[in-house]
Amino acid sequence: MRFFIIILTFLTFGFSAVAFAESNQPIVPQLQMGKKPYQLHTFKNTDKISVMKAMIDILQSDGYMINTANPQLGFIAGALDFDSEDTTVDIAEEFGASKAGLFWKGIRTASIEISANITDFGPDTKVRMIYKRKLLNTYGNPQYINEVTIQRRYEYFYDRVEQEIKTQKNTQKTIIEAQKKAKELALQEEAKKQSMEKEAQAQAQTQITNEKKEENVNEKNKKSETK
Repeated sequence: MRFFIIILTFLTFGFSAVAFAESNQPIVPQLQMGKKPYQLHTFKNTDKISVMKAMIDILQSDGYMINTANPQLGFIAGALDFDSEDTTVDIAEEFGASKAGLFWKGIRTASIEISANITDFGPDTKVRMIYKRKLLNTYGNPQYINEVTIQRRYEYFYDRVEQEIKTQKNTQKTIIEAQKKAKELALQEEAKKQSMEKEAQAQAQTQITNEKKEENVNEKNKKSETK
């Protein structure tokens, strides 16, 4: 019995030491092997601010927390966290493993991090977008970091940004047209008002003239009667 307890204590201590060592093991980020074509995209005839606004709108609609958005530097950074114990979220496609599989590996939090560089290029705007996967263990330390290389993810994101920019441009165009129409109507109303005022002034002047003529006629008649 004593021997069994000693063995059990030794195994418990050994597993704890391994877990502690793994939790404090430094993670070496994956080396970037240069720019990949699908990470790059050029938005034609669109300024940097409009592109950044559309990108932020899409990311926030997907649940990303935007940590940095600097229009002067043209940089956006954010993250989307997944809880491996949350049964309502499917992360198998994102991480290539089920929540149960990640949970038994000691992973408690999985996240997708994004970073984007946005640069003016004449009338156009160029963007480089990077997605990274990060898995955190029970101790909150990253156990796995790598760059997402799923081309369709980048293509899908850029397609949605293009659509968002079109929507923004159409909305802005509608607003400009509405403002222009309102201004034209206001000018028309002002012209109508001035025309009515001029007509009223002309009528008043005509009435004054007629009254003077009538007075002159009456005076002439009085003089004739006196003679």
